[in-house]
This record gives sequence, structure tokens and C-alpha cells, in this order.
Amino acid sequence: GADQAEEWFDLRRRWLNRLDGVLEVHGDSMQPLLQEGDLLGLRALALDELPEIGEVCVVWLPNLGEVVVKIYAGCRQREVALLSSNLEYPPMFLPLDQAVPRARVTSILRSAALRIRLEEWEYWPGPRG
Repeated sequence: GADQAEEWFDLRRRWLNRLDGVLEVHGDSMQPLLQEGDLLGLRALALDELPEIGEVCVVWLPNLGEVVVKIYAGCRQREVALLSSNLEYPPMFLPLDQAVPRARVTSILRSAALRIRLEEWEYWPGPRG
């Protein structure tokens, strides 16, 4: 049937070989788009290359010595705007030399169970019978 695996493929050949790196998500600043434990497939950006506006990217923050995953919201007057998909986190506005885009996120590998919120659909809560 449609829900049965028809064939197996080599993950390294189909996914990892097309990537420059993989990063694991920690934290909740990019929920609901990204979840804790997601593996992100990355393609490196050239040294002078900037992400497209709206693109999810990996950004090196040299002052903090850390890497973050954010939505690139553009650059104006030598300042970069970075957004979280979790609206509880405020936008980040950083000088160009303090927010260095390193890679774009091109794929997600999620190992968690998928669950859909059913508020929009008619359904039967609890046992039927």
C-alpha cells in the first residue's frame, strides 16, 4: 500500500553527499519551524556571500563565540537583522562584523514523532463505540 516502504536508499548518497555540514538544533528560538534535536543540512556560503532575505541560515557571532540558526531579514547601514520563528524572541540587530552568515539551511532531518493539532478538523475525541 501507499504507507509501506517500497525501496530503501543510502542516506549518505542521497542527503549527506549534497551537504557541506550538519548541525543539531538546541533551544526553542526557531520553534515551530525547527524542533530540539532536528538535524539541519547545510550548504556553506562564500566569504562575501549573503543569504537571501527570508532564508534560514547559520550565523557566527564572534563576540559571543557561538553559532545561531536564524532567519536572515536583510542588511541596512552596516547592520544585520536576524529573526527567530518563535515570536517570544525579539529580533537581533547586529553590526555586520558581529553577525557572519556561514551557511544556508537546505534540509531538515527530524527524528521526533509527528503530531498534528486537530482544532481545524472534525474528529472524535476519546474512544468511539
